[in-house]
Amino acid sequence: MRYVYSITATLLFSVSLSAAELTVHITGIDEVKGGNIMLGVYDSEATFLKDDGRIAEALVPITEAKAGIIITQINLQSGKTYAIAAYHDANGNEKLDSNFFGVPKEGYGFSNNASGFFGPPSFEKAAFRLGIDKNQLVFYLSY
Repeated sequence: MRYVYSITATLLFSVSLSAAELTVHITGIDEVKGGNIMLGVYDSEATFLKDDGRIAEALVPITEAKAGIIITQINLQSGKTYAIAAYHDANGNEKLDSNFFGVPKEGYGFSNNASGFFGPPSFEKAAFRLGIDKNQLVFYLSY
């Protein structure tokens, strides 16, 4: 029986960490502003929103938006927990511009449409588990 258990455990582990394609729909995009949508994927609270913490990223030109929506795909491991942050880099400087008080001047959004109180949301609020039931994600940008 121990041999059978080992095979079952290996198969479950293999399934839970198999590759999966996540389709991300970002809505509410102001196409008139031009630029790009910058998207970062994070897999832990410790790395969330840190420049060197992204495990995947995408740059999608605004010209690909249709009716204020951009759709992109990212290959990730199924069975893991992730959070996504995106912003509209209207001026092409590859950073989210903010005013003197730190309030963003460009559109931004997070998976689960998570929001924070006087700042970005926590990883936990934006987190989702990628798997068979969750392979599409929709969230909007706030301007």
